[in-house]
Parts: sequence; structure tokens; C-alpha cells
Amino acid sequence: DGIESRSPARIYIKKIMPLGDVVSAFTKTISFHIDIEKLTDDFCNKLKKLANQNRGETKLNVTVDDKEHEMSLFMSSSSLKVDPATFVKLLEDMPEVSRVSLNGKV
Repeated sequence: DGIESRSPARIYIKKIMPLGDVVSAFTKTISFHIDIEKLTDDFCNKLKKLANQNRGETKLNVTVDDKEHEMSLFMSSSSLKVDPATFVKLLEDMPEVSRVSLNGKV
């Protein structure tokens, strides 16, 4: 009769969690950029203090950009890990920081 029969698509739910927990559960790394001219001792001390106050399971990556010399330096923290749910907001509130991004777990 030319009619193709198919089963309806099915969705299987593996886990249900509050929306507020999704960022913490699925963020593997937080990355941000800072211009070398804005990289001061005060900024480094503030960043370290905030990271220590907001410890978690997420790695922190920093790229220092030197636009004058057209260079960038990428750094990754293996020992200092943060809680992305709170730390991202703190980074976004820092005027020195640009391009904050989250990389997720699959």
C-alpha cells in the first residue's frame, strides 16, 4: 500500500535536577580574558581571594592578552578549582575581565 509505519520517537530521562544546579553540575572549565595592562597585583590578589572563597570542582583558565605586541598567554589552574554557579557572576562584575565563557561536560 506504500505506507511506511514507524514507531513514535521516545525520550528517556536520565536525571532531573533543579535548574539552578545545572551550571555547577555540567561546567568543566571557566575561561576568561584580561588585558595585560589591567593585570595588577590588586587584581591578582582579589581573584585569588575570590577563588579561595568559592571553591568547587571547576577548573579556571585565564588568557592574558597583550594587544600592543599581538600576543596572548593562556594559563590553566590545575589545583585551584571554583564553584561556577557563584564564580562566573563575580568575574562578570570585575571591570578588568572580558569574554567569560563556560565549557561543559558531555
